Amino acid sequence: MKIIGAVAMLIVLLVSAEIAASAFYYLVVKPQLDATKAEPGHYYRASDNPRLVYELIPGYRGSHDGRDLHINSLGLRGPELSAVKDRPRIAILGDSVTFGIWHADAEALPHLTGVELQNGCGRGAEVLNLGVPGYGAQEIREQFQVKSAATSPDAAVYLLNLNDFARRETPYEGADAGLYRMYHPPLLKLPFFIRKVAYRFEKGTLLGGMNPTLQWYRWLIGGTSQQTFDDIAAMAAFAKSRGISFAVFVLPSGLALEGGTNALADEHKAIAEALQARGITVASDASGFISTPSLFDPTDHLTGPGNHLAAAELAMFIRRSFPGVAARMNCQAAGVQ
Repeated sequence: MKIIGAVAMLIVLLVSAEIAASAFYYLVVKPQLDATKAEPGHYYRASDNPRLVYELIPGYRGSHDGRDLHINSLGLRGPELSAVKDRPRIAILGDSVTFGIWHADAEALPHLTGVELQNGCGRGAEVLNLGVPGYGAQEIREQFQVKSAATSPDAAVYLLNLNDFARRETPYEGADAGLYRMYHPPLLKLPFFIRKVAYRFEKGTLLGGMNPTLQWYRWLIGGTSQQTFDDIAAMAAFAKSRGISFAVFVLPSGLALEGGTNALADEHKAIAEALQARGITVASDASGFISTPSLFDPTDHLTGPGNHLAAAELAMFIRRSFPGVAARMNCQAAGVQ
């Protein structure tokens, strides 16, 4: 009888806690999320694709703090695709860093990469921005497959940001910064809040803020690395089946570079080795970012100078990794192959 009574008491406590968590969600959290969705500058919408849940609004045009932001009819940041595909087409995959969340269209990393390729090669390439803020590796995998049908890229580079190891519906959920939960509220609120507290504790933002910590990066990577590597391997397999050249460019953490060395060099090495073991071309060298200050903001996003440096590094990586595409861009004729 004592055991039955204890179990009954536990059930009552859990149900009461769930009721309290639900009340907090509907009275505090949901109104905040709904207010954000209702803002004129909100350029996301619900997606019919259950793996994505949300997506960019096709045709959106706006200005954010003086920065222009255009989303084309395919739901990609940037101009409409060329009517005639007369140059190689390169898709840049990723999250908010690829998208350029703090930057104008002309300062977004994919656009700057296109400028670098145009300046360094005879013909250049049409570089597409497939980045979506908040997406992790599993959503980027789906985004690549969905958008490739409409864009027919010749090559694709995944800009692997270390927070792409975040994973929905697990303790490692969080990179969406609320976007996922705006469009997919948790069924049970108590487990959601418990996971959120654990996530914020690891990130060091339990009392507020958004800035990451080295401990958080290690926790995130260690917890989901195999699933993330499987997602990237699936991207590579999909690309191969479509005749698309594929490679991964691992973005460094500015926080890890503050001491003049890469404090996450071991993680970069492990990521590179894991992907290379799966036959994937990868660049994971952060040395080019170490000696230059002001490349990252406190949230570990690239600044304007950071985007320019990353674009130059990425353009060189593309020319080196995709010789067939480079030849079509006339890079060899320009003496930069």
